[in-house]
Amino acid sequence: MKTNVLAAVFAVVLGGCGSKGGGGDEVIAKVGELEKSMCACADEACAKKVREEHAAYVKGGAMKKPTDKQMSTVMDTERKIDACEAKFVLSETGTMSLDQLKKGLASAKQKVAAGQYAQAGFDCSPSSADSFRKDYGAFAESKPDIKAFLDEYGAYCKEGMHIEAATTLATKAEASRTATPTGSIPECGSPDVTLAEVKLKDVAGGPEKLAPLKARYDKACGH
Repeated sequence: MKTNVLAAVFAVVLGGCGSKGGGGDEVIAKVGELEKSMCACADEACAKKVREEHAAYVKGGAMKKPTDKQMSTVMDTERKIDACEAKFVLSETGTMSLDQLKKGLASAKQKVAAGQYAQAGFDCSPSSADSFRKDYGAFAESKPDIKAFLDEYGAYCKEGMHIEAATTLATKAEASRTATPTGSIPECGSPDVTLAEVKLKDVAGGPEKLAPLKARYDKACGH
């Protein structure tokens, strides 16, 4: 799992190689080897194995105080180790973010299905998936199931939920109009189609997909 760089550096310079009586140059050499090993990994098993080696290395006694330059070099190397590991192993924060996305998508789908379209917007936002990809894109690209989920999340939150809500409302309005040929029907007081128009205004192809649904709704409501 991805480490906190400062904590890792503190452990390295005060731990691992100190028990061997080594100096800062030996630390730099060792973490450099670990970086090469981590960045050469092609799968999660390899990354975890290198991380275990890294964790074992940082245990031990104290060493003599490294120079600022040596500290800076170790920190840079630790960041590179983390970046290469992130292609295959999701950090604790990343795991929490992914879980929140999954819960949000499930909640949004349930609310739209239950006719709570306006409330569903608080659970599902395309920008959330974009942020995850920005922070953990390498990991997402290496995991087909995660990539597929993010694609599903983005498509549903950006367009799917709005089309689904408008379709549901238009269908209900038509059914109510059939049952009540004249007079008002409850669906005609809903803001869902208007909200969908706002959400899809800047989505490529969104207004065109919504147009026939809006026409059905307007006809049922006599607009």
